[in-house]
Amino acid sequence: MKNLIVNGDDFGLSSGVNEGIIDAFNNGILTSASLMANGPEFEAAVGLARSTPGLGIGVHLNAVRGKPLLEEGRLRSITDRRGYFFNSPLRVLLATFWSGTALSELENEFGAQIEKIMSSGIRPTHLDTEKHLHIIPGVFRMLVRLCERYGIGGVRGFCEKLPRSGRVDIRRLALCAAGNTVSRSVQKYLSRQISMPERTYGFLDSGGMDVRRCLEIFDDPYEGTAELICHPGYEDRQNGSCGGMGKYYLNESRQIELKALTDKAVREKANLAGVRFVNYGGVNI
Repeated sequence: MKNLIVNGDDFGLSSGVNEGIIDAFNNGILTSASLMANGPEFEAAVGLARSTPGLGIGVHLNAVRGKPLLEEGRLRSITDRRGYFFNSPLRVLLATFWSGTALSELENEFGAQIEKIMSSGIRPTHLDTEKHLHIIPGVFRMLVRLCERYGIGGVRGFCEKLPRSGRVDIRRLALCAAGNTVSRSVQKYLSRQISMPERTYGFLDSGGMDVRRCLEIFDDPYEGTAELICHPGYEDRQNGSCGGMGKYYLNESRQIELKALTDKAVREKANLAGVRFVNYGGVNI
């Protein structure tokens, strides 16, 4: 492995997540974070990003949790009667098949989320999605268009092999197959100005990126640019619910991931493997 982007998702979701991401950058191997424009702690996350030079900031495009930025009535295919997202990636997937307007509604909302982040003074390094919605080919092509429109240089891929350790079940096998298929098929949509990591780690390990899994990653002889997707944070006293965003895991699993990212043995093994830590902007950390 030559270059590794270590990205913390859900920046702006809660104070515990914000604090965990910053700690993982300052004291660990994290290099990048994905900011949620409709997160309850968005403003606090922006302030932290501004005071943390070197931390790459992407956009965690969200059409699953909470309330959209666009006004009620403009997103009828992807919101419920209250005007909130369905809190179900499956509902979004089905909407892209059932409704002739779902993809255009998604693109409008995603554009609004990008513009909100850019208007805060942050220049995004990349785009990714809550619950990896851009594994849907039509949504992936949309993200490429948005990258071109806003001058954003990176988009998350899904090319991951099954880990040697941990459970192997039908869901993980299906996600692995779908992710690899999409990653191969979308290469033709990428321009010279838009990059996508050739290998992904953590797509199948949400909430399970512990020390053992991190150490296993650095045994992979892969040579190229990869992304490690993670969810560090501190446990919040919100009983799994966060500011109208629905049920979220705000529990000890985020602290386990934070511990792994700041573990001395993980850093030492990465150094021995010759890993160069970068963000999506190609900046060495």
